[in-house]
Amino acid sequence: RPGACPKPQGPGPCVELCEGDDSCPPGWKCCSNGCGHECMRPVTRPPVRPGACPKPQGPGLCWERCRGDDSCPPGQKCCSNGCGHECMRPVTRPR
Repeated sequence: RPGACPKPQGPGPCVELCEGDDSCPPGWKCCSNGCGHECMRPVTRPPVRPGACPKPQGPGLCWERCRGDDSCPPGQKCCSNGCGHECMRPVTRPR
């Protein structure tokens, strides 16, 4: 089924409450709870914006100013600055 399983928040019950996505209600997935498996709502990953991040020009500030492209203004991507991450305009590759 589409989507991804959420990351376990520590060990859950050590029982097998599902045996694959087909044993879960529609739209749910059979996911690890850290010990066993249970039906969970899938998480969707935010889309990655087009373009490539520019290469870092040496070490930048060690601050995490973004957490993925969806945390940046339109037209920018969350890129490494050599130490942390910040929103930058993507570079386009010549054809």
